[in-house]
Amino acid sequence: MGTTMASVSFRRTDNMNWSALKPKIKALYQGIEGIVSNIEQEEIAYAIVSPYGDSAVFLEEITEKVSLLTGDYVIFCMCVDSDYALLKLYCNGQKIEEAALGAPELLEEIDELADLSMPDVVTWKPLLQDEKNAEALYNAFKINEVFVEDQLRMISALTGMPIFNDVLVFEECF
Repeated sequence: MGTTMASVSFRRTDNMNWSALKPKIKALYQGIEGIVSNIEQEEIAYAIVSPYGDSAVFLEEITEKVSLLTGDYVIFCMCVDSDYALLKLYCNGQKIEEAALGAPELLEEIDELADLSMPDVVTWKPLLQDEKNAEALYNAFKINEVFVEDQLRMISALTGMPIFNDVLVFEECF
């Protein structure tokens, strides 16, 4: 059995009033059982995670709200049984892309994902920590790993956005 999880990841930019935003973001997920986050740490990017994916519906709703509050990019990710991942990219409260990762034959079997393609590198390029890594990002999108969370880890490393955070998902560091 593979990993099933859901996350909302976002970054803290220099133009944000983080002390004012942090309590507003925390209020969005207070009272939802099983949600964990790294928002109390001093980071440049954060994740709100449902380690078993059972609160994905709530996190998907939170994604748009966090994006509107921050005025920046926010990523919703739903990883299912290590086979595929649904990614939704928002900016300033608007969904700008919905894409999927995973084995094409698996994606074709799921109605919600059958019409989705891999993420568009041009759309994701503003999230890169180093714009020179656009080709590496493209490779992370198109590679067909046995476990889709390996792709998510690569994308997380390239963007600095904790789309898949081992500590939050597994409550320990691998």
